[in-house]
Amino acid sequence: VRFGVLQAGAYGMSQSRKRAFIWEASPEETLPEWPEPMHVFTGPELKIPIMLLFEAPQMYKSEPVSWFQKKIRADMLVLNDHISKAMSELNLIRCQKIPKQPGSDWRVLPSEKGFSDSYKFVGDIQHKHRQIGNAVAPPLAFALGRKLKEAVEMKASTSQRYSCVL
Repeated sequence: VRFGVLQAGAYGMSQSRKRAFIWEASPEETLPEWPEPMHVFTGPELKIPIMLLFEAPQMYKSEPVSWFQKKIRADMLVLNDHISKAMSELNLIRCQKIPKQPGSDWRVLPSEKGFSDSYKFVGDIQHKHRQIGNAVAPPLAFALGRKLKEAVEMKASTSQRYSCVL
């Protein structure tokens, strides 16, 4: 039995998604190796900037616009416990690519997860979204399948060599 945690981003996906995997085989079988990462991928980390005490309180940058903002702010002048993480250029580009017009197609989601446009999902829209969200990213699944195939082919070639020697 071999346990491993693989990061989808290391196999070409634009997401930080770690998945646990288990290779298991009978004792006479050879377990496949884990696929080598194809990309350097570091997950997002929360970085809280250190600031001087007099810098800490932040004033609201504008007057409340909506009824909700007015209600939430009440009489507060200072914004407490607010941490804004700077968006990386890559994430900014990703956000810009999100279709914003009415009638935008949900089909963009599977493409972002690595599914080909020809892939067919089954069920109603909720089931399709669940299939997409719960799936192992196809590029990662392909990398695992390639390693499994290598192990099977290695076993076949080894057993052929031994049968020739006998």
